[in-house]
Amino acid sequence: MHDRVHLENSYWAVTLWPQWGATIGQLIHVPSQHALIRGPLTQQDLDREPYLFGMPLLFPAGRIADGQCHYGTEHWQWPRNDTAGPNHLHGFLWNKPFDIQMKSETQCVLTPATDTLSLLTHYMHQPLAVRVEYALTQQFLKMRASFTNLGRREIPFGFGYHLNICLATGWQLSLPPGRAWIMGPDLMPVRLARPGELPHAEWLHSQWNPRDLVCDMCYTVNSPEHHVVGFEDADQHQKIWLHAFAPFGHWVLYRPHKTADFISVEPYTWVHNAPHLPYPPKLTGWRVLKPGEKVETLLVWESPI
Repeated sequence: MHDRVHLENSYWAVTLWPQWGATIGQLIHVPSQHALIRGPLTQQDLDREPYLFGMPLLFPAGRIADGQCHYGTEHWQWPRNDTAGPNHLHGFLWNKPFDIQMKSETQCVLTPATDTLSLLTHYMHQPLAVRVEYALTQQFLKMRASFTNLGRREIPFGFGYHLNICLATGWQLSLPPGRAWIMGPDLMPVRLARPGELPHAEWLHSQWNPRDLVCDMCYTVNSPEHHVVGFEDADQHQKIWLHAFAPFGHWVLYRPHKTADFISVEPYTWVHNAPHLPYPPKLTGWRVLKPGEKVETLLVWESPI
């Protein structure tokens, strides 16, 4: 399929695809040999469902109504590539080439290739510096990404990952305490759900079986500074934790049907359609990057010792 880079230690084996958005294409938990991430068998699989394998990087993340965003006198028009409506979906990085800046057995730093940066500048109207890093340190896999506005005007900022969790293992999941959003027919959030309004969302912060869920929903955590998604395989007495840090504070859960062999668990810095929602930025994650401003994000996978 694509050129690959391998990182490995006693806890994690990671396969990166630099030419396909610098994504993690495979993640193996070494002690248990569990494959956490759904990987494609063929290039045709990847072409058919490009967001639904690996951990694609999403910038701007999520759905944006009509592909449009306005701020002050600035207007952005992005491709309407969402089959659920005439909306934009998931940005411009997920399948574009990255260059390797540094590589060792346990660390890799990547930046967008020249053509990828040109595409970003075209759609965002300002140049950006983007840096992606994957690093193994003992029982931790750290995923860092940074974005710096190198231009003279502000730009909207919303970033995320499309983590496609393989369900070949009998994982039970748990989300941090938070609230689900009521979703409209266009799969856009309308408002935060009231207590009891979405019964299936009430137990997401306790252990639940992802095979029981069919969904395309948004979820906002109560305390985004440091929150944890838990994975537990009771049969093998195995636990894995995914730590997320602000500005991540929103999650999308997606599972298309009852027989799907995966569930997407997607950390975002903003909720779907944040530029258009009539709610405070504290609820939606809406923000702009000022000239010269830099945002750094961090996810950490942990294998308990």
